[in-house]
Amino acid sequence: MIYLCEYENQISSGCLREAALSRGLPLREGKQEEKEKQRLTAWLLLSLALEREYGISAFRQEDIRYGRQGKPYFTRWPEVYFNISHCQNACACILSEGENGIDVERRFPYRDSLARRVCHEAEWSYLQERCRSQEEKEWCLQALWSLKESFIKYDGRGLSAGMKNADFSRALGEKIRQNREVSYVFPQQTSLPENGKPKPGFLWSLEKTVSFAACFTGDPPEICRITEKELESGLFP
Repeated sequence: MIYLCEYENQISSGCLREAALSRGLPLREGKQEEKEKQRLTAWLLLSLALEREYGISAFRQEDIRYGRQGKPYFTRWPEVYFNISHCQNACACILSEGENGIDVERRFPYRDSLARRVCHEAEWSYLQERCRSQEEKEWCLQALWSLKESFIKYDGRGLSAGMKNADFSRALGEKIRQNREVSYVFPQQTSLPENGKPKPGFLWSLEKTVSFAACFTGDPPEICRITEKELESGLFP
């Protein structure tokens, strides 16, 4: 399942740190306060999700290990695959029984320079030839960015997989262009760098202030939207 929380920063940093410590979540010292607050909120959302789905009430820092490219995994619960993401005023996580990746991004304006940096040649052509307005370019690029980030995190090779090597141009034409709400992108609509894993599916959604994308194997996951109040009420079990 996917958990998404958009919030207005009403939870204090001190409260977040106290809740994180009470649950054995990893803390970092000496980081910028806003970035650390975003990171802690994402970990606490994951903790809430673990309680709801698996009855896991707390996990310790020693329960988490990282792959060569920084992808986290649980040592005590290897059957539980997870991934988290955060940005200003939002966080997201995904839990499943197979490899996954998730990305949440603050909505941003379209720029040719950014599009050239991340787009496959076919995607760039689509943006220039098929998008009829600046707004259409904007939300297509927003979708591409989130989709590619979720794939990179699923893939586990990090940026070495290459954003420009993944091609979602067919998904733009068949799914995202017609539907700015939740869209499913199926394996046959993508061209992805080979990694020896089953070709995944994707889910993308444009929310009020953010977009998010998830990369997964198996059936499309359900989405659970958590309010800031719900998250805060669950900080101290």
